Amino acid sequence: MVVIGIGTSRQDRDVYGYCTLFSRDGRFRLGKSSAAADNGSWKKGLPEFVEAQLSLLAEEDQWERGAPVRLIFHFSDAVDPQLIGELKAQLQASHRFSYNSRYTFLLIGYRHPHRFFEPRSRMRMPLVPRRGHGQQQEDQVLLQLRNLDDEQIEGAPLRVWLHPESDEKDLAGLATQVYRFSNLTWCGTDPEVLPATLIYGNLLTERLHAMERAGFRETIEMALTEHPDLKTWFL
Repeated sequence: MVVIGIGTSRQDRDVYGYCTLFSRDGRFRLGKSSAAADNGSWKKGLPEFVEAQLSLLAEEDQWERGAPVRLIFHFSDAVDPQLIGELKAQLQASHRFSYNSRYTFLLIGYRHPHRFFEPRSRMRMPLVPRRGHGQQQEDQVLLQLRNLDDEQIEGAPLRVWLHPESDEKDLAGLATQVYRFSNLTWCGTDPEVLPATLIYGNLLTERLHAMERAGFRETIEMALTEHPDLKTWFL
């Protein structure tokens, strides 16, 4: 199983895409940020960008051609859902990435109108359940990742939406994995409000952008090629 984080990050006026790859237990494997581009160009190049990163991991782990592979994609909910069908079609048609793959696509984020409410309250007061509380509604799970002492006390739950192109339908198990990934980041001692799949991508892009402005991006990427044990340098 490979868990892949896909999203975009805006730095100044530029759009950067990112792709981060994790093992099923949350171990960071690979991460890549695309060059600056407009949103349309990034969308067009997404399938090739993702295929290249998966092929690198397959080569590193010496996957056998035709072997069964389970791919779980964590997309930022800012990503256009229509891209998912195009991505799946290109990976399935790829001669370079020729494996017996099962695909799962989750859109994850806070861009939704939903809130938890106390059902016994006449005033319909917002409810902030304990961290980890989840509620499934057909093709989505609302997952509480904020605590009562968070600054945004009215904070919305995280929405985990299962895209219809997915082969895997165990939404409860997939949402549990998202919750576990929110406890796995090396960014501090507190749990996060997003899974590491999306947080690491933003950090990677931010750090590379800073290096690019200073004229060091190529130096960093060359160093990572020569020293793959430095994969989590951006943390």
